[in-house]
Parts: sequence; structure tokens; C-alpha cells
Amino acid sequence: MLHTNVHSWYAHATSFGSARPSVEKIPNLSLPFYPRSCGCFDYERGFRRVESGRQKPMVHLFWGVRGRGRFETRYGTFDFREGDFFYLLPFDSWVSESCSSPWIYRWLTFDGEGARAFLESYRIPHHPIAAGRCPERLFDEFEQGLHVRTVFAWRKMVALVCDILAHAVECSEPEPQAEKIVEIAMERCRLYHSDPAFNVNALAEQLQLSRVTLFRIFRVALGVTPSEYITELRCGHALELIRGTSLPMREIAARSGFADRTYFFRVIRKRFNASPRELRMGRAGGGALLPE
Repeated sequence: MLHTNVHSWYAHATSFGSARPSVEKIPNLSLPFYPRSCGCFDYERGFRRVESGRQKPMVHLFWGVRGRGRFETRYGTFDFREGDFFYLLPFDSWVSESCSSPWIYRWLTFDGEGARAFLESYRIPHHPIAAGRCPERLFDEFEQGLHVRTVFAWRKMVALVCDILAHAVECSEPEPQAEKIVEIAMERCRLYHSDPAFNVNALAEQLQLSRVTLFRIFRVALGVTPSEYITELRCGHALELIRGTSLPMREIAARSGFADRTYFFRVIRKRFNASPRELRMGRAGGGALLPE
């Protein structure tokens, strides 16, 4: 059992994990891949972890349990939340950073000549997918197998990886009519985003869906939450008014759907890395907006 505590002035992290006795030595069995290690990370807000892939010849699977963080990889920078599933291929490097306290996720690894091809055969996107509640029981059983290490246990762990992937892919696949629902939801957002009273609750009520269902199908289809999509539309609207009119910022905020002026300034600065005044003066701004 691996147990590590990392302290700093701003953050704390705890990890629990297990691995086969000699991680570099592959068991003398004929398997499609070889279970290597697993565990759980529990981070406080602000904890940052840098991992070089040069000595990591294994596939990593990650499943969010609680909170929110961020992964930076060669495929891009992605938010990673409770219920998200994510993977990295052998020799991939990454940086992870916690955006909440706590940020908890389960992970496991497997290696061998067939590991990469096995994972890629599922054709899962290289970004986090909304996979639902983490099947922690399966991760626990995988960890138990690393301690037992009988022939049956090794084969059982291979089956558990397949089970975990089946859960992730099943929950992330679009539901019947999901594409149509997302199209309608996007249209409603474009129509009503300038109304400060319009939010995810209002959208879910209009579509006669639960917030959970709306969140899941949005993440699967677009890779963002409904709230993020609405905020991005508001930012785009605000940018047009800032650069194309002489309206005061208070009125621009209201017309763009921001009920609170302070929040408007904070969101605009975060989105464009510039204040509304700087944007009006043409000093900064830009960047692709979300799909329309």
C-alpha cells in the first residue's frame, strides 16, 4: 500500500495506492495487458502536480469522485469534475491542478505491449467524458487483486478494467434524441442568454428535463456544462457591445445577461484576460467562442 502526504503553504494532497511487487516486471502470464497499480488522490484547492511521461510506459485511467480540477496534457487543457472519466496513454506527460477542496479521483494503470492498442480500440475521446458516478467498488476489487496476485486474480483484474471501461462508455454515449435535445437547448440559450433571469434551472424547466440529465447530455455533446455555454454566449454578446457601441459598461452588462456588474467585470477579465475598458480600447481580447 502506497500512502503519500504532500504539504505546502497553500495546499495539501493525500494519495492512497497499491502496485504489483515490482512494477517494472510483468507477470509471467499471457494477458492482453498487465494490471500495474491503482489508488485515490485527495487534493485541496491549489495543489499542482507535474508528471513526466518519460518513465511511465502505462495507460492511466482516471474517474472523478468529488470536486473539480484541471488536467493539462498534449491533447489540451481540460476541466475534470465529479463523474468525469479520462485516460492517458503510455509516456504521456501531464499537469494536474485542484480547483476545489477537496478534489478526489480514483485511478488505475496497466501496461504491456498490448495496453495502448487495447485502450485505443474503445475510441474514447482524448478529453474527459461525462461518465456518471464512479464505480468505486470495481476500483476496490482491482486493488484487492494486486494484493492477491493469483492467476485468477490477474485475469479478474483484466476483466475489471473492461467492466470499468464499459461503465464509462455506456454512460457517455448519447441517449436517444439527445442530439435533438442539445440543438433545442442551444437555440434556447441563444434566444434567452441576455435575460439575467435565464439560467440552467430555467433551461431545464423549459426542456422538461432534470438538471442532472441536462448536464450529462450537454457534457457528452459539447464537452462543456450548460452554465459554461450560457456564460460564453453572454461574454460573446458583451464583447460585441463593448467594441461596437459606446454604451456604458453597466448597460452592457445588463444587456448581455449579467445581473451583477462586479461579476460581469470578473467574468470578462477571466474570459479575455483583459478588462472591459481594455477591450474597448482594442488592447486585448479574442479567442474562439463555443460552438453555435
